[in-house]
Amino acid sequence: MLSIIKSCLLHSIKDRKNLIFLLVFPIFLVILLGNLLSGAYFTSGTDLKPITVSYVDSSNDNTKKIFDTFKDVTSQKSSTLKINFVKINSLDEGKKKVRIDKQMLLHLNGDKIDFYSNDQSIVKSSFVFSTIKAISNKYNAVTEMFKINPAKAGQIMKSDSEQKYFNFKTIPSKSIPNAMSYYGIAEIGLMIFYFIQIPILYIQTSRKINIQDRIIIAGISPTKYYLGCFIGFSIYAFCSSMLSAIACKYLANVNYGSNLFLLPLATLPFVGIIIGIGTLCATIFKDKDKSQALYTIINLAIIILNFLGGGYVVMDGDMGPVLNILTNMSPLRWFNKSLFRSIYASDNSVLIQWLIIGGAATAILMLLIYIFGKREERCYE
Repeated sequence: MLSIIKSCLLHSIKDRKNLIFLLVFPIFLVILLGNLLSGAYFTSGTDLKPITVSYVDSSNDNTKKIFDTFKDVTSQKSSTLKINFVKINSLDEGKKKVRIDKQMLLHLNGDKIDFYSNDQSIVKSSFVFSTIKAISNKYNAVTEMFKINPAKAGQIMKSDSEQKYFNFKTIPSKSIPNAMSYYGIAEIGLMIFYFIQIPILYIQTSRKINIQDRIIIAGISPTKYYLGCFIGFSIYAFCSSMLSAIACKYLANVNYGSNLFLLPLATLPFVGIIIGIGTLCATIFKDKDKSQALYTIINLAIIILNFLGGGYVVMDGDMGPVLNILTNMSPLRWFNKSLFRSIYASDNSVLIQWLIIGGAATAILMLLIYIFGKREERCYE
């Protein structure tokens, strides 16, 4: 089997055009997409400069208390966003400021507060709305408690004199993900898909020019031959991917984390699945016409799985039950997600899941290669 592994490695290295393509193209994609889309998906932060909020006061006592509390909360030094409040006389004047000056307007309208916004910043308007809603909910809850148990409600109000409406938890991070770092991971994974064609072409060519028959005559069984191809091309794919990643790290300053073993660990199951599928397909499909159809299916599957995995555009967050299931079918999705969670959130749970799922899938593929190899051995007996 060692001779087969060596033969696969030498064959891949001697194919210089393909080798250069697999090494250089992901680097090219990372630099191109990372620069072109640097502002499309990730930013280094949101500039929360002080904003102006106009208000019209036609309030009752409860609404007035909520609004005064809102002003106190946003005037504190720890406040995320500083707000300058401007009182105006009429609602029409306030709506004009919203429409023309893109300001935010609060209308203290009896027992409710009407919120108007035409601001281009979703963050700022969401902050104002969410803060008022949180304060309002608290006052409403306390009011209901006074109706049920005044003594208990009084104790709660006294114990909450500091009026802490929000609990903040800071998650430390050495750096913020950007487009270059995203595509530095995604495009390495994208190129791994294309290694699937190497074992298929090698085995089918060997079969066509009778090299495989000579190897079997020399005493190497089909099972050892296919498993040797799987191991040899897996080593080649893994090493090529790591060389591309090293180049991306130093040429494009891609962040692969402080742990040197993080990227190799996430790459291993990915390579095992892709090379395993390629080897298994070459083992099963020996007919020329079926092979041509197989190539078409594989190329289409690569495009779909790359898209679902986030190789072209970012696919993250909750995308609905159907799309969530479809994206999780792509190994690239697991590859990207496990690395990003580990690098930027210090959360290795997804990586562990990926290693278990990927390892199990690789083991199943190896078992199938072994079974079909044994079945072919019977044909030579």
